[in-house]
Amino acid sequence: MARVCPPGCGLAAAQIGKDIHRAAEKLAKLTKLAKSKSLFDDPAAEISELSYVITQDINRLNEGRARTHTHTHAHREERPATSCMH
Repeated sequence: MARVCPPGCGLAAAQIGKDIHRAAEKLAKLTKLAKSKSLFDDPAAEISELSYVITQDINRLNEGRARTHTHTHAHREERPATSCMH
């Protein structure tokens, strides 16, 4: 029997993937800022702001993952033979 993703699971997984990509881009920018050694341009404020934004992004990702997990498990209880394969 083929496994079927619960309704909305594929879309939720795709959105989480996009959000992970955006967070990774921000982390790369943060890494670049942290490694910069300019005498005239102190990136401390930008590093602090970007760190805060990344923390918020990670928190939202965790919340989305938890919602998807809960939704998938609720769907499994309704139909034990299905699961979300992402």
